[in-house]
Amino acid sequence: FATAGPATLSSTCSSSLGAQPPQAMEAELGASDGGGGSGGSSSSSSSSRCSRVQVFARTRPLELREAISAPCVEIDEAVGTVRVRSECDAADRVLPGHTTEAALEAFEGTARAFAFDGAFGAQTTQQEVFEEVGLPVLKACLKGFNGTILAYGQTGSGKTHSLLNRGQRSEEAGLLPRLVASLFVHMAQDVHNLYDIEAAAVQIYNEQVDDLLQPDREAGLGFGLGVQNGGSVPGLTWVKCQRPECMLDAFRRARSNLVYAETKLNKASSR
Repeated sequence: FATAGPATLSSTCSSSLGAQPPQAMEAELGASDGGGGSGGSSSSSSSSRCSRVQVFARTRPLELREAISAPCVEIDEAVGTVRVRSECDAADRVLPGHTTEAALEAFEGTARAFAFDGAFGAQTTQQEVFEEVGLPVLKACLKGFNGTILAYGQTGSGKTHSLLNRGQRSEEAGLLPRLVASLFVHMAQDVHNLYDIEAAAVQIYNEQVDDLLQPDREAGLGFGLGVQNGGSVPGLTWVKCQRPECMLDAFRRARSNLVYAETKLNKASSR
């Protein structure tokens, strides 16, 4: 199922309220805009969603090698549910002597349903995902909340596309480039405040924290950094960003320093 679709993105904004994850499945995508602060005028439904981690699921289009099988995932975007079927259930019914037709008919009724805060089908655009998942987190961060967007899913399920993709066209851009662009658009419109933007990037691999923007990495610097209580990383490289191009360039350089491990599903799987 994971190879056919759902990737996981999770975004949270911390507040004084505890995170209460909803029902989820193995590949999911979560977001929380961290509301609950004073001065908001959201509805009770929005307030409930803002007080915890939100979880979303997104499926990608089938690849040619996968399209020979019947779809095993159904997305209902209106209510945020994902239904998953397993062909093994139908095969188990054939073995005792049921007809193939009866087994397939029963197979249709054995799908397991999972509820999310939102579900995105294979045709959902990057812009639609950003508006539902990324933009609320950015708005909460501008109000003083800490924000996190996390992607989780099997290799090849679409995490990089949803989170990091730059693309040749603007409509292909993932969450991170859109967050950067939207941040600077907001700054340009805010005539009452001054902003100081810095960016840093780390990779955590095998319990080791490495600085992806350390300019002297070839000399062996920036590897095996320590993490203090509260999550601060002494010695981490921070780059001042006065324009969106500067932050996106820092992002590009950080990605070029990632450690990659090739798998059969994805020859550029980042670890």
